[in-house]
Amino acid sequence: MPRPSMNYSNRRKPVGESQRRGLGVAVIIVAIGIVITVAVFGVSNWLGPFPFGISRRDTTLLTLWNEGKYDDVLSQAEVVLDEKPLDAQALTFGGVAHFYVGIDLATTAEQQEHLSRSIILLRKAEHVARAPLQGERRYVLAKAYYHTGAYNFDLSARYMEQSIADGYVGDDSHSYLGLAAEGMGDYTSSAQWYEEGLLLRDSAALRIKAADARIALGEFEAAEEHLRKALDGNSDEYLDLVLKIDLAAVLIMRDQLGRAEAMLVDIVENHPDSADAIYYLGVVYENTDRSIEARSMWRRAREIDPDHLKALESLANWEE
Repeated sequence: MPRPSMNYSNRRKPVGESQRRGLGVAVIIVAIGIVITVAVFGVSNWLGPFPFGISRRDTTLLTLWNEGKYDDVLSQAEVVLDEKPLDAQALTFGGVAHFYVGIDLATTAEQQEHLSRSIILLRKAEHVARAPLQGERRYVLAKAYYHTGAYNFDLSARYMEQSIADGYVGDDSHSYLGLAAEGMGDYTSSAQWYEEGLLLRDSAALRIKAADARIALGEFEAAEEHLRKALDGNSDEYLDLVLKIDLAAVLIMRDQLGRAEAMLVDIVENHPDSADAIYYLGVVYENTDRSIEARSMWRRAREIDPDHLKALESLANWEE
């Protein structure tokens, strides 16, 4: 049964602030469940005895996993580990199941409890001879470390790189590497990882992340290219709006004010309630000596979104 990966949020404040709130930037829709399900069928066919006295006939964990009963996998793994703390199968399947059960929970405390247990079991499996699914284990371990917070981004990157070196590449492997690098402030590596991911699987969401990284590096032309390519392949109306606003913002950064204004006027005509588009149109007016029009746009953006931080800041700067 395929298990979805978690979407992750942008660590840098997005260009289109209020519009991005509703956008689940799904940089990664992972196919790990399919791959692991295929891979685990090979576990019971190893040559020679299983380590630590496990019999080939002891396939309870494998059966539960293939049936998608992940809560039962957790329970059975813990039962096995009470008797055999270094059981290779229990450490592996229990650790992976803890991640997928935990990452779906809405309560942060419960989620972190499962993620911590996942990390403990998978780290132990690293030291068990012939523990199965090394590449997949490290892939999940990397994701678990990422979701425990910024202090573990370096470990997330380390294990994801090891997973790739082991020959396992998930749909979101490069995206997690990009996120970890971005979280550590290494935007050069972040951009490179995102762009390597695009070579394997192009998507508008990943193009947005790559553009964000290039913006952070001040490489606005490269950012524009990513956004235009994302627009070319996009059919979603809402995402189309977000991409156009982001592209207009990049054109402002490139001092392409005429092009930005034409794009933003068109957006506002078709989406009069877009606070972000209205805000950036105000920025164009400010930079073309139309301060009255600029303040009018920012006030209008605030009427639509009273918490629009950039509009608030712009108005405050004028009032000082």
